[in-house]
Amino acid sequence: MRELADHLLTDESVGHGLMAVASGELELLASIAALALERHGPVAGGDSEDGPRYPWQQHRPVEPADRLVAEKDVLA
Repeated sequence: MRELADHLLTDESVGHGLMAVASGELELLASIAALALERHGPVAGGDSEDGPRYPWQQHRPVEPADRLVAEKDVLA
């Protein structure tokens, strides 16, 4: 399961997933991401000495439930 999770979080896998959604769905995902960024701030990480550090590469993984955006806020 860990290997599958690591694979699903690669840029290539995410790119394939995003290409499979309709433009309206992509706009909705972008809106939710913008709301999460506004409410919860950026996910810890950033560039490290050996290149970019993504949230899933950190010692303490990001818990998506901690960055929820309420459905009513999305619909608004």
